[in-house]
Amino acid sequence: MRATDHLDDERLRLLFSDACRPGGLFRVADVVRAERVNQGNFSSWKNGNYPGSLASVAAARRFANRFFASHELPRDFARAEQRELGAPTTLDIATWNVKNLGAATPIERKQRIGALLGSFSLVVAQEIRRTDLRAIIDERLFDVAQLEPSGSASRRESLAFVYRRDALELVSSRLLESPRHDFDFRYAPAEAVFRVRATGRRLVVVNVHVSASLDDKSLELDALAALLRAYAADTQLLVAGDFNVEPSHAAFRAWRRDGLRPALECGATTVALEPHCYDALWLRNADESAEWAAARTVSYDDMLDRRSRASRRRFIKDVSDHLPVTMTLDYGARSRSRQTTTDDEC
Repeated sequence: MRATDHLDDERLRLLFSDACRPGGLFRVADVVRAERVNQGNFSSWKNGNYPGSLASVAAARRFANRFFASHELPRDFARAEQRELGAPTTLDIATWNVKNLGAATPIERKQRIGALLGSFSLVVAQEIRRTDLRAIIDERLFDVAQLEPSGSASRRESLAFVYRRDALELVSSRLLESPRHDFDFRYAPAEAVFRVRATGRRLVVVNVHVSASLDDKSLELDALAALLRAYAADTQLLVAGDFNVEPSHAAFRAWRRDGLRPALECGATTVALEPHCYDALWLRNADESAEWAAARTVSYDDMLDRRSRASRRRFIKDVSDHLPVTMTLDYGARSRSRQTTTDDEC
């Protein structure tokens, strides 16, 4: 008897329906967290128990294929559900330094990173070196804007944007130059302009990796502030990345005066005995239809025990030395609020 036989088809449909919404089935990390799931222990998964190591993307797809084959659900259930739901109005946005993801990176780690990238509507990623992210994501649901590498002769990296096709449409992407003649960025910031499919509105995202080797980070942060002032006041602007300084740094006062606010004032984003709050999402919310909330650091408690030196070392080796910082940008909250008010009046 299969592990799923004791569940009626409607219950299975509901379970997978929840999983397939933005944040679901092919956001593989949320569904397949343990090798045991791939061996048919569906009851463990449905109860939310995700012990053990993260399964590979291939293993997750095998599990999904077996499920679909045995229950006669649409092969691409995520897209079928999306056609009924329309474009998602809620975006789960993250910034993540994936730590030197390069040609020599073991395939297992690449697959693990690819699965975790699929946990969000949009990931602003740093430290991609000689790796095409399209090779490790599910291209049926996601696409990538990966910019040309920049940096020094000895260390070059790409910045990238991984986004859900059903939520966002890429309008343009480019590398940005320093607006100051006396300063050049070590890693050129990258800009991506998206159209939010649910509303048709634009979202401008700037991807930043401030050089850790720069003694005075104020130089780069001031140059970034000058660059960001070039955007019109009514631009929905998100600046995300690894800043290698805390949001409380004095240079960010200019950012705050210009209307930018960090989604999270502080949260341990580096995997170290003494962690730092180096990764951040800064938003200037010029779109009255959008609300932002639920900012947090993704702790991956099933894979990382910060109290354990061995666990930290294993996570750095197998995943990254940074954790994602995520927030929710909700383009439907205010319309839902107005609808609730109307219903109450009726």
